Amino acid sequence: MKKSPPTKRTMSPRFAQLVEQRRIAGATTRDLLKQIIVEEEQPLSVAEVCFRYNALTGKKLDNQRTNRWLNQLVAAKALSTRVETEAERIVRSGGVEVRGQLARLFSAKAQVPRRTEALPDIVLGDGNATSESQYRASKRWLKRVEAKNGKVPGAYVLTEVERVVNERNELRARVEQLEAILNQARSVIKA
Repeated sequence: MKKSPPTKRTMSPRFAQLVEQRRIAGATTRDLLKQIIVEEEQPLSVAEVCFRYNALTGKKLDNQRTNRWLNQLVAAKALSTRVETEAERIVRSGGVEVRGQLARLFSAKAQVPRRTEALPDIVLGDGNATSESQYRASKRWLKRVEAKNGKVPGAYVLTEVERVVNERNELRARVEQLEAILNQARSVIKA
């Protein structure tokens, strides 16, 4: 069988323009992320790097992808990382205790320095990060339930309760009919 010639993929003009600008500047997203961390004196968390990147480029970058690129830079020994302490978390949040996991801090220095001040334009826990995986997961679950039943989960539970109650009432009515027939049969037998 003869193979068909490869098809030429086309890019949207906007994406092609973005690629060309990066090619001219010679900067990749990884390079920009590294530059953000190098220019900052304080070590940065993934969410803070995302916020800086979004402010620089005007484009959204999610935490998972940023974390992957930062891990590649750590593996290439271009950055170093460590987990923040409780005290640093309080400093990052502006003196307020915030629940959640401790973040990983990234720095261009060989040893990640201690965090001594909060970044002025980022407030920890105010939704600066674009990671919405839990929200997306709950939306996917809701869509699946709605597609299956045509209703939202709360209404689905109410519908199921109503169905069970109706079924029980039908069974009771049928039992009463059968008892009436049985009583008629008993009275005929006695007579």
